[in-house]
Amino acid sequence: MNCTLGQQLKEACPPCDDSPLSYAGNITGILTFALGLAASFLAFFSIIRDADVEIGSLHQIVAETKAHISAMRKHFETLGLRRDDDLELMQVPIRNSLAGFEEAALEMERHLGEFAAVPTSGSGSGSRSSSSSSSHWARRVRWWYRGKETAAKMATLESYNHRITAVQLTFLLRKSDSANNQVLKTVLRTTAGKS
Repeated sequence: MNCTLGQQLKEACPPCDDSPLSYAGNITGILTFALGLAASFLAFFSIIRDADVEIGSLHQIVAETKAHISAMRKHFETLGLRRDDDLELMQVPIRNSLAGFEEAALEMERHLGEFAAVPTSGSGSGSRSSSSSSSHWARRVRWWYRGKETAAKMATLESYNHRITAVQLTFLLRKSDSANNQVLKTVLRTTAGKS
């Protein structure tokens, strides 16, 4: 058996012809990969598309929160002008809660300030430079990237809101108990005076 090297290689290698099924599998794999990329891009785009609306609504929430804090501070300062035993007992928790609430609101406001829109230059509303457009998209991507940090800061703000609500409810409970005790003392005095 005298075989040359070429004949040995020919016999050892299977034919290189691809079947139609192989072509179909390769094309299907490429299309599946392209579809996966397109779906990922569309999902990402839909997430960052509404970034401006979300940023605006969070700005509004922070502004409303700051107005709420200011109103509460004025209310408790007005109560402090009058002699109020219940308020004296609650001064430390009220001050701490209001200070924490204000700090969380300022921190959230600073954080949202990082996503402030850059004013665009141009004569009309339809004119927009490519640099402002790219910064607009970069801001949206930053918003998406820092979403967990934003959510954490918002949760802190909400936590202080719940804390100040608890302090207010405690203050109202003390005021109610104090009023009930005054009524009870008055009733006992009048009842003792009639006997």
